[in-house]
Amino acid sequence: MDNTSTVKHVPEVTIAGGPEQFAVVGKQILLTCQYNAFPPATEVLWIKDGTVLARNTSVKINNSRVTIPHHNETHEQLSINATTSQDAGNYTCLVINDVGNSWDTISMISQVAPEISKHPKDATNMEGQVVVFSCLVEGNPPPSVRWTKDGERLNTTANSRLTESVMNNNHSLTITGVHRSDAGQYRCVANNIVNSSTSLAATLKVYCE
Repeated sequence: MDNTSTVKHVPEVTIAGGPEQFAVVGKQILLTCQYNAFPPATEVLWIKDGTVLARNTSVKINNSRVTIPHHNETHEQLSINATTSQDAGNYTCLVINDVGNSWDTISMISQVAPEISKHPKDATNMEGQVVVFSCLVEGNPPPSVRWTKDGERLNTTANSRLTESVMNNNHSLTITGVHRSDAGQYRCVANNIVNSSTSLAATLKVYCE
């Protein structure tokens, strides 16, 4: 007769999904703690950065976004709705039975869609001058930025008069030796794995002396 299933042991605990997980700001986090315990677990606690969020089915903090949608002898779920960047941190599932306790911890990383807080501005330049368009872009992971003219992507590597640069999230497009053919509408387009965002258009007008 196999008695291994009745051998008393501390809980074996795993938070599904791996040690590093990602939460998109504004979306839901759903963490599942899986455990194998004999005798059965008497307490299951969710802890974030040292603060107890929930014990069994009871939420211990004053936050209506946090709920325990499922709890039984083998797993428990923690849900956080409409996440913010403040929900990033280390989450621990601590499981206790009459033999002892064990836990698993994951790191939750906040992801934010690109946001353009400063848009490029209209410019009027004489032929041969230098014009610079800039946009301030934030997001996590840090977005990549490309520039378009009249809806078409600019190939800055193929045109020596076009230079892209970035400093402290401020992305710039520099056009040297402006031609009348450079006139048009310029936009920056920011992308990361969460989403993309396009700036308002900046109109460049070019005139001759």
